Amino acid sequence: MIPVSTSFLRMVRTSIIMILVVLSAACGRNEPTVASPTPVTGEAVSAPTSTPPPLPTDSPSPSPTATPKIITPAIDVDDQTIDDSSQIMINKATIDQPGWIVIQSDDDGEPGHVLGFSQIDNFESENLTVGIDPKMATSVLYAVLYYDRGITGVFEFPGPDAPVKFNGRMTSISFTADNKATLPSLTVSDQVVSEDGIIMVDAVRALADGYLALHNDQDGDPGALLAFVPVNTGLTQDLAIKVNWRSATPIIHAVLYEDMDQIGNFNPNDEDPVVRVLDQPISSSFLAKFPPDVFVLDQPVVGESIVVEKAVSYGPGWLVVYNDDEGSIGMIIGWAALEDGINEGIEIEVNPLAATPLLHLMIHEDLEDIGQFEFPRTDPPLLVEGRFPQPFAVRTDSGNYLITQDQKVSDEMFITIPLVVVDEDAWVVVRNDSDGEPGEIVGRSWVSAGVSRDVSVKLDQELLTEILNVMLHLDGGVSQEFEYPDGVDIPLQRNRSIISAPMTLLTNDED
Repeated sequence: MIPVSTSFLRMVRTSIIMILVVLSAACGRNEPTVASPTPVTGEAVSAPTSTPPPLPTDSPSPSPTATPKIITPAIDVDDQTIDDSSQIMINKATIDQPGWIVIQSDDDGEPGHVLGFSQIDNFESENLTVGIDPKMATSVLYAVLYYDRGITGVFEFPGPDAPVKFNGRMTSISFTADNKATLPSLTVSDQVVSEDGIIMVDAVRALADGYLALHNDQDGDPGALLAFVPVNTGLTQDLAIKVNWRSATPIIHAVLYEDMDQIGNFNPNDEDPVVRVLDQPISSSFLAKFPPDVFVLDQPVVGESIVVEKAVSYGPGWLVVYNDDEGSIGMIIGWAALEDGINEGIEIEVNPLAATPLLHLMIHEDLEDIGQFEFPRTDPPLLVEGRFPQPFAVRTDSGNYLITQDQKVSDEMFITIPLVVVDEDAWVVVRNDSDGEPGEIVGRSWVSAGVSRDVSVKLDQELLTEILNVMLHLDGGVSQEFEYPDGVDIPLQRNRSIISAPMTLLTNDED
């Protein structure tokens, strides 16, 4: 063994104590103080002063963040009956922003026309009522949520107020609606109309003041307006309407209109629309049996025939021509078959040798062999209310005449002369105006003897004046070659006056 001195051991012990003190300081202030080792007996060693650890303090805890409440858009509605209040009841509507609860009709399983709406606040709204238009209510309705994204409090759809969508789907719910609300209605029965022209409407029910109009038939739809009367809100029965029955068709359409524009001033279709239920018009079509009607123009007998403008027959019949016997009907000189309904442009061959200046027309029935005129054995004159009606008269000695109408010139520079009646081939000649007198010729058109309708005349645009004069000229030379003024195609006269009728050319601003 190697001997060790006492002084060396003392030095080692002192070094160890110093190292322990340094390590104790390096351990951190919060660590407990390590006690110094007990000094060796006989050695006086001072204990190092320890720094007391700081007192612990409470660390502030962060405030808990509130979890936002997610509002899921939803609607709760029951199947229900629509009564005269026209109110739909909504149990509950939930929405995350101000918006609308909207009732829509059914369109092939999807929300269709908007029938009514009510404004709602965000979050939950309960026991809501929505007024609707019962005339548009289908058996299945939809309640739909919309946001109020445009002008606050104004429903703007189509527009900025769009349906609420959740998870990509529109927030809506369907429900059944039994429509028991009072709806507009109209009933008119087929009827016989006397010569006073009174048509009776069985009943009309209107939800607001409006008009009941009668229209002629045009290919199964309402055509020209015959007559109209105002109707008040509520039920009206046995409503009488007077019509000009000579202008009526056998089938008539009664139509109910709203009074929307100038109250008390009927403006059909545009300003005063047709009343509709489920987009179907409130109308009633019926058959009106008027007295037998014949419309004929005075005309010469041309080519052994006369032409009748219109005759109305109920069932197959005959239009029969009688000559005149000192103011009464004489013998039959011609006839033509009539079909059921309206017959127009009826040409009747007559015996020109038996024709008189005054002829009489009557409608006969066709009773046995249809298409065979068998009077007097059968096919008697048609009775009206148990009596023979007054015959319709036509004069064959009325002379030549024409009828004009104010109108616009077509883009191709044509005008139309509605009617020309001449007893021989002639020219329709149009002259401009020269200080109130016929001026230069601006157009002409040839017509054959007899009755000509809607005669077109092409005009010289450079010679036009606002007032035109339409005249008749004889075609006395080469047929259909206008020979005037150096020829024989002179103006025709009646009672020593040139046959002439004025007309006005309308502008685009005039009707």
